[in-house]
Order: sequence, then C-alpha cells, then structure tokens
Amino acid sequence: MTSLPGRRIRADLNARSPSRGVPPDPISGLQPVRIHRPGIQHASLRRPRPGRDHRLRRRLLLALTFVPLLLLAPVICREENRIPSLDQAELVGPRSATGPLCIEQAVDMSGSMARFEAERGQAVEQFIRFAHRELARDDVIAEAYFASTAALTIPPTPLNALPRTPYRSMPDLGGGTALTPAVEALRTARSANPTDCAARALVVFTDAVLGDDPDTLRTVLRAGAYTRIYAVLPGNVRPGRPSALTGELLDGLKVDHFRQDGAVGRLFSMINDADELDVIFGWIAADLTGQRLVKRE
Repeated sequence: MTSLPGRRIRADLNARSPSRGVPPDPISGLQPVRIHRPGIQHASLRRPRPGRDHRLRRRLLLALTFVPLLLLAPVICREENRIPSLDQAELVGPRSATGPLCIEQAVDMSGSMARFEAERGQAVEQFIRFAHRELARDDVIAEAYFASTAALTIPPTPLNALPRTPYRSMPDLGGGTALTPAVEALRTARSANPTDCAARALVVFTDAVLGDDPDTLRTVLRAGAYTRIYAVLPGNVRPGRPSALTGELLDGLKVDHFRQDGAVGRLFSMINDADELDVIFGWIAADLTGQRLVKRE
C-alpha cells in the first residue's frame, strides 16, 4: 500500500480517524476516514480570524507609522529644494521696480541679539556681493544699530559706491531695546543724500523683545514712508507674529526666521520654515524688485 510522504498509513482502515456525522459505507460497512496530509491545514485547525479590536489596533499602528511620514514629506521636499547660500542664487525675470531701491537695515544690538552679530555680519557681506551682482548700481543701502539708543553705521550709499566688506564700528548703545531711535536715525540720514526711491524697505533684525512705546513706534514708522517693512528673527523664536510687532501699521509687516544650529534650533527652524540669513536678504531683494530668487545653475 502506498505511503504518504513522511507518514505510514495503517492497513486497518477502521483504525483511522472516523469522520463525524458521515454515515458508513453501505457495502463495506466501513466508516469514512479523514486523512491528514502534511502541509495541509485542516479547517478545524485554522487560526481564528482576528477580532474587531485586533483589526483596530493594527490600523492604528499603521496610521502611527505612516501619518508622520506623510506630514514630514513636504518638510523634506522643502529642505532638499532650499537655496543654501546667496553665493549660489540669482534673480530671474524682469525687474518691475522702475527706479532705485532703498533698503534700510535696523540691527538689534541688545544683549539677547549681540551673539548673532558675527553671523549677521557674514550674511550682510554675502548680500552685498549678491547685490553687486544682481541689483542695480544705483540701489541704495543704509544701516543703523540700536539698543537703548541708535547709531548710523552705513549712511545711505549707492551700491556702486559701497565696499563689498563695509567697516562697522561697535558703539556702546546701552542695555535696552528700542527700535524708534534707529528708524529716526535712518530717516534723518536721508537728507544728506536724498534719493527718489521706487520702493523703500525697512529690514529689522531683532528677536522682537522691544521696549518701544507702541504709539510712538507706529508714528515714527509712518513718517518713514516705507513701502515694505520686514522683521528677521532667529529661528528659535516661537512661531507666529510677536506681540511687539502687531497693531495698525505693524500688521502689514512681513516676518521671516533665519535658521539656527543645535537640536532645538533646528526643530524650531523647521517649524518656522526658516532659511539661511543671507538667503532671507535675497528673498527680500526679490520681493522688492518683483523678480524670482532661484538657485544658480
């Protein structure tokens, strides 16, 4: 009698396991048997189907695995497409500004921001190299530092007369943080070299911990006749518009964050969609000229 692989079949068929509920053969009188073959699982031995709770847990586990990946996908895509430096960027498209641009910078030199001065100085030098390459020669740059008081560090100067690495002294401006004196210093400096600007922008480099009287600050900014106002904040500042930069005229102010190092800094930089500091200056220039900032080929 033929044997199944790995198993001997007993000669006595009655010794096999009878099939329950099936009548015996009418001729032989033998009870039909169920033969278990290796590798074939009997229906009665199959695992029970998972219950509803088990299926819910499995779906929850899949969601916890894939939802964060879906949320991170846009962030990863943005990170891959970022412009790493203004040295690798250019402006493309027609320039909509029909006259010189006037860009005035107010730089917070209070204790909480002084640690960023070296980084900001490098970014400004990169921006000036970029400006010499991409902006018009009659576009004008000015700069003032502020803390409790303010000091003009770069008077209004056309790009064709501006050194690529302008010298800046480090005046003692006290321990407070008041933007109003810097705006007044920049506005007063225009009289020495008046320029009919197609657009005038104020770029405020600060962490927005300002001690100005809000009404006085708004009055001074309104007198400055700025087309655009930008605030450039460290990437580790909480997302959103700081309370010191809200209300009336300040509600139209555009807030950008620059990237920070360290685990916490990188996390907040991702949340704030922060760019390199010099690249932010490039985005501002593109916004004023009506062009696009792209990575150089």
